Amino acid sequence: MKQRHFLRAVLFSAALIPCAVQATPQTITFGPDGSSFFTTDRLEVSYLNPYTGEDSHYGRQGNLLDTGYWSVAEATSNSWVAYSPRAYSPSSFSSSSGELFNLDSFWLAGAWGSQTLTITGYANGSVINTTTIGVDIVAQEYFFSGFLGIDTFTIAIGNDYVPNAALAPRGLGQHWTIGSVTVSAVPEPETYAMMLAGLAMIGAVARRRRKTP
Repeated sequence: MKQRHFLRAVLFSAALIPCAVQATPQTITFGPDGSSFFTTDRLEVSYLNPYTGEDSHYGRQGNLLDTGYWSVAEATSNSWVAYSPRAYSPSSFSSSSGELFNLDSFWLAGAWGSQTLTITGYANGSVINTTTIGVDIVAQEYFFSGFLGIDTFTIAIGNDYVPNAALAPRGLGQHWTIGSVTVSAVPEPETYAMMLAGLAMIGAVARRRRKTP
């Protein structure tokens, strides 16, 4: 009977641990009004449908075939993307609810050419991590490992923009375009308390079992 109780306690506590520490990835996409997860400044970030040329803030863009806008939309299978109108820098994406998150990855491209972009993550205004990536008009998924427990990330434009020659007659500018963003929620302190309680229960039952003749 005691062994049965011990086994139940172990199984119960073991079940708590993954629940406490596992962060479930969530893919954030954009529409004409942005997303429910991120808050952005509409002077710095706007939303665009590359298939129709419809811009939710600045009017129609025209033919966007073969641009970075189109490439990101095709890569993510989403009609709308976010981009930097008039090449504002830096542009910020903040958690709408203020909750912390881990930045896992996102799809990104240069709209009209190649350049470097600096990604910086913040928590309560303090820099958590920063990295510089190179982009061109072909969408890529960029993965991150050190952007943990942030509430905001920004994208800043470098000074090394090179326009794509084939697109030059149609558009120029240091614009970038971003598609789906994958984030993981940071576990609340209560979940860590549950984990510690589970571990303590395992230890207590184990000690009691050793003391019982």
